[in-house]
Amino acid sequence: MTDFRDNLYIDKDHPIFRGPLFVGRNGSPTKKARDLSDPRSEDAVTWSVFRTLLRIAPCRWLNGFTRDPTGVTVPILDADMSNMEIEYIKFWPHVPAPQSRLLWLLDHLHDPRISEKSKGACANPKRLQRIRQRFSFYREKARAGCLLRGIAVLEGATELDALIEYPRFLVAVEAKYTADLAPFTTWDSEREQLGRVIDIAIELSLQQGRPCFAVLVTDRRSHHPPLLYEELAPRYQADQDFLREKLPHRRPDELARLRGVGWVTWREVLDSVDQQGLSGCERQLLTGLADYLKTRGLW
Repeated sequence: MTDFRDNLYIDKDHPIFRGPLFVGRNGSPTKKARDLSDPRSEDAVTWSVFRTLLRIAPCRWLNGFTRDPTGVTVPILDADMSNMEIEYIKFWPHVPAPQSRLLWLLDHLHDPRISEKSKGACANPKRLQRIRQRFSFYREKARAGCLLRGIAVLEGATELDALIEYPRFLVAVEAKYTADLAPFTTWDSEREQLGRVIDIAIELSLQQGRPCFAVLVTDRRSHHPPLLYEELAPRYQADQDFLREKLPHRRPDELARLRGVGWVTWREVLDSVDQQGLSGCERQLLTGLADYLKTRGLW
């Protein structure tokens, strides 16, 4: 198996790779560590790109994440934010399912998207029976927030690929190498991955009291045959009715916390960096990163 460090461009010995996300209790590699060793690991690309961007002032690259192919931008940074620093970029944080989402699932147990068409219903119908039999218990626990702390229901935590935190907003990132979005979750045949990430961005926005953006990063914008995100991303960007339909458990004021949905390719991320005035070291870092992406067919 390839050493995961061979798949990284930068910060190859960061302490995160010695933590519980990558090292199991018995000292053996976790599944995530094994996946990171795959030459086509999207986690390796995510780490390499965003750890590089951390070394460059965000005013030079962050707005590029919400630029569409025509060049139109919904700016993340306003003019008075141009000198603000990123508080942190968290990699692969796990965020519990929103309470409102769990309550919606419990209230719609008989909806065919859950009770008939979902993968879970087909593979484990007794799970739904148990929840129906103890419905009051599960609903009470959901209202008290206990389901967020480990009592199993019908949706677990979501792993974001990256979470960019600014003092006045946050950006949830879903990154793809060559894979498509997951078209459904185990217990909901209509809960696709991008909608779930947007939902988590809104949840974090509510918890932290700052507005949010969601960004999808992919290898290319078109494939043959087309991938799911080629349909979904533009609709989430432009169609508020579609957003409301996909997140039926969200109130209008909660949906309003989402300030924009971005969709860019890895190359567009680098192309959008304003290099005017960068130091020689910063330019060298970006050149090396471009070479790294080229070797992975992302240029």
